[in-house]
Amino acid sequence: MNTTIAIYSHATRKQVREATIADLRHVGLEPEVITIQDAPPSQIANRRNAYTALVKAYDGNPVLMLEDDVKPNAHLAAWLTWLERYSTTVTTLYAPVGKFYNPAIRPFVEASTVPPRHLHGLYELQGLRGWYGAQAVWIPTRQVEAIINDKLFAIHEHAPYGPWDHAIRSHLQTHNQTMNLVVPNIIQHRAPRSVVHRTGPRHTTRIFSVAEIPPEGAS
Repeated sequence: MNTTIAIYSHATRKQVREATIADLRHVGLEPEVITIQDAPPSQIANRRNAYTALVKAYDGNPVLMLEDDVKPNAHLAAWLTWLERYSTTVTTLYAPVGKFYNPAIRPFVEASTVPPRHLHGLYELQGLRGWYGAQAVWIPTRQVEAIINDKLFAIHEHAPYGPWDHAIRSHLQTHNQTMNLVVPNIIQHRAPRSVVHRTGPRHTTRIFSVAEIPPEGAS
């Protein structure tokens, strides 16, 4: 596995961050970069903090960008090696709602059932324009460099990119690129209270697998 792991967090999130780091260590992984924002929380400050983490983490290899409130699959290291072999674009390891999946997978998501093993693999995310939920995003080398060179990620203004997940999707759309997702999801969201005071329900994935190993091929 060559992927570098980075976590972006806020100073108020020490407890949940430490739980995430402990879970990563339990599956044999160590985040090489952790950036902690101590300014008043906001979506734009979070995007800038994530961008800083990506810049610090990049060493010529892919980067797994994690929020500070996730739980990993037991074989996450093997899945990252698998992604390095099969995925050529930004790939989310977590997708919380059925609309992001193709018709073969969507019924399982809606039924909160992990799809059978013959359906496990790498799929193109559907509806990139409406994608949200950047809890765990794997970024291959070429696109890490493109994002680092896209200075719109670092600006203080909300427009044109908005929050971190919206910025990723806007960047991909601007460059006519797609996003992949992994089935089953191999990251779960702990869903603690939001530091930016969102009032809606906290999302989690319905098809997280804690112990599934990667398939032999991409799908």
